[in-house]
Amino acid sequence: MVFINYIQLDYISFFLEIFLFVLSIVLLMVGVFLVSLRQYKYVNFVKEFQYILILIFIFGLFLLYEAPVTNLIIFNNLLSIDPLVLSVKFILLLTAICCLIISFNYVENEKLNLFEYNVLIILSVLGLLCFVSANDFVSFYLALELQSLSFYILAAFKKDSAFSTESGLKYFIVGALSSGFLLFGISLIYGVVGSTNFEVIVKSMALIDINLFSFNDFSGRIIVGSAFILISILFKLTAAPFHM
Repeated sequence: MVFINYIQLDYISFFLEIFLFVLSIVLLMVGVFLVSLRQYKYVNFVKEFQYILILIFIFGLFLLYEAPVTNLIIFNNLLSIDPLVLSVKFILLLTAICCLIISFNYVENEKLNLFEYNVLIILSVLGLLCFVSANDFVSFYLALELQSLSFYILAAFKKDSAFSTESGLKYFIVGALSSGFLLFGISLIYGVVGSTNFEVIVKSMALIDINLFSFNDFSGRIIVGSAFILISILFKLTAAPFHM
């Protein structure tokens, strides 16, 4: 009975992300169905989806504000919920709402009349929400790739523009390179610690003498692995000098 309650608590704590995932699937199916009918105006249809998306994100803000759990490790230590995580998620949803409002005229003027635009925004926001909750390198990587793949497509979404296609292709290549650095760094740390969980890694590193000037087998792998992870994140952020 206690086990069932723990499982229910995990899903309750992660309800916002599950809610967004289900709605992305629903919007995708509705969009495909309406496209097959071909009895609507493209631009108005896309704007209606944007209004729906804004309402969904506003509802998500209320879910965060009334979160039943504020301190919890869920799904076998893969994700964590705490006040800082909830605050960052709140900011992410507010930012997504502002981006949608700003893009109303752009979508109409540029005739980006594809409903997938809004589905990709939901998936990218979902990836970011999972990313800030990550408590393990596995969930960290999967969430990062979910939002990255959505951003790759959004960058190349304007198919008639050579600049859009070029930016999407460059973003994909740099993202794939940084993902390789990230996985290599994670594998080095996993080889030393034997776990991908952040808490276990922090406790293990506290027991290992890490010195930049006196390498040993363990500290050297951790330093090199951390360097690869840092380089990967800087690539993702396009921070100097990796923006080149």
